[in-house]
Amino acid sequence: MVNKELYFSLMKTRQEDFKNISGAPLEIIMNQSVILEYERKNNKQIGCVYESPYHFLLVDLVIDTRTEKMFTYERILNFISGGSVIIPFFKGKFVLLKQFRHALRDYQICFPRGFCEVNNTPEQNASKELTEELGVDSSSFKLKYLGDVVADSGLCGNKVSIYLAVLEDEPKVLQTEGITNIITLDESELKDNITNGKINDGFSLSAFALYQQNRQ
Repeated sequence: MVNKELYFSLMKTRQEDFKNISGAPLEIIMNQSVILEYERKNNKQIGCVYESPYHFLLVDLVIDTRTEKMFTYERILNFISGGSVIIPFFKGKFVLLKQFRHALRDYQICFPRGFCEVNNTPEQNASKELTEELGVDSSSFKLKYLGDVVADSGLCGNKVSIYLAVLEDEPKVLQTEGITNIITLDESELKDNITNGKINDGFSLSAFALYQQNRQ
C-alpha cells in the first residue's frame, strides 16, 4: 500500500531530493491536491510504495515543462544519503572482491563498497567497510579522498565518495555479504580485466577512472 504520509513528509525533511531546478525539462509535482486528482483520473498510485531499512521506492508525479504533460516516474531514495567505494592497495596491487550480487544473480569482481549508516560520514563508512569486508584493522591504513560519483542516475541519484587506501595488514577472505574470494591485480592486469569485460561493476569502473585522474 502506498504511504502518502511518509512521502509528503520526505518532501519536507529531504528537500534536496525533491528540488526543482529552474529551466529543467522535468519537475516534480508537490501540490497534494494535484497529485490526488491525477491519481483519481489515471488510476495511478503516487508516493512511497516500499520502505526498508536501506531504501525508499518512490513513485513521483512529474511534468515535462516543455509539453506540460504529467506522468509518473519511479526512483529509489536511499534511507541515508551517501556511500563509499574504496580502492585498496596491498603490496603494490589493487585488492578486489569476488562477490555475488543478488540483483544481478551472478558474481562480480569489484572494489569494496557500501551505503552509509546512521551518523556515519562517508569516510567513517569507508573505514568500516574495509574492516568488515577485508578484515583489516582500521589503524593500519589511511584514507585519501578522490571525489564523488553517481553510478546510476537513471534509478538512484545517490552520490558515492571514492577513497584510496594503502593497507599494511594482509586482507582476509571473510566470506560475508556474498564475498567468496579476494583478487589482487596490478594496474596492467586490472585494465585487461576491464577490457575483456571481467570487471563491469559501475562503481568500481568509476572509482578507477577517478584514481587515474588523480594521478595526473
